[in-house]
Amino acid sequence: MPPADSAPVRRPPRSWTADRRDFTVGDIITVLVDENTAASANKLNTATDRKRRKMDFDATLPAPAAGKSAGIESSNDGESRQNGEATRGNQFVGEISVKVVAIGKDGNLQIKGSKTVDVDKNKQVMTLSGWLRPQDVSTTDVAHSSRVADAQLVYTAQGSLGKPKTGIITRVLGVVWP
Repeated sequence: MPPADSAPVRRPPRSWTADRRDFTVGDIITVLVDENTAASANKLNTATDRKRRKMDFDATLPAPAAGKSAGIESSNDGESRQNGEATRGNQFVGEISVKVVAIGKDGNLQIKGSKTVDVDKNKQVMTLSGWLRPQDVSTTDVAHSSRVADAQLVYTAQGSLGKPKTGIITRVLGVVWP
């Protein structure tokens, strides 16, 4: 048995003419993550509402207002316009090492891995899972994220990332004065 600090033994290719090798559960593959997503939505909503009511009645009024009529009129006009626009974009660039967790009947590799980075007490975790064809893995065990089928890339960050720091007076005033 080789010592624990020695390099892992790499399995040879299937044949002397092949440049690909057989993978087994537990093998590690480096995935180069280069994913961009962009989405946008625009919404315009216009509504107009007009109501008019008029009520007249004729009555014989005593002098000096004789021959005049009295009436009540009410008018209510309203107009509303709402515009909205939302734009969202994400970009993930980096490397993540994943393990082969299963091999399908068709020979495809089910992979899964995560990477945790702690920056100033803000923990950031990237998890990648999906299916990868053996021919999409280079001879140096590297694959591109665009070749991962059913890819699930999850990024989470803990802590107050992006939240501005405020002083004690601002926090006290924020409690009593919105």
